[in-house]
Amino acid sequence: MKLTNEKVAAMCRDLENGVLDNVGIVGYTAARNYRALHDVAEPFFIQRNKLIMEYGDAQYDGDGNIDDYVVDPKSEKFAAFAAKYQELADIECEVEILTLPEEKAIDAISGAQLLQLSWMFERGLEATE
Repeated sequence: MKLTNEKVAAMCRDLENGVLDNVGIVGYTAARNYRALHDVAEPFFIQRNKLIMEYGDAQYDGDGNIDDYVVDPKSEKFAAFAAKYQELADIECEVEILTLPEEKAIDAISGAQLLQLSWMFERGLEATE
């Protein structure tokens, strides 16, 4: 499946909603998908973080140590950050996604998780009629 870096990152976030803790086939499929997606997204995450550090402002903890960087949309550097970020985000990559029949998820995950992970499930013929 061909997806943008931004979509792959979003799908990784989708899988971080507790479904990875499922011990059944849904959890297995989620884990396989997470590994595949994260492996493809890792270079994007690295470059995104470099951009945040380059264009963002350091945030300090109580001891004066840098603990984060934040890009302020009101900053004069934001437009340059956004342009470079979007260039990275729009790059397409190939990733193999495992899918399951939607019926396998019933009683295995919540309705909210089912909606969030709809890309991971195949709908049966009766659901499309």
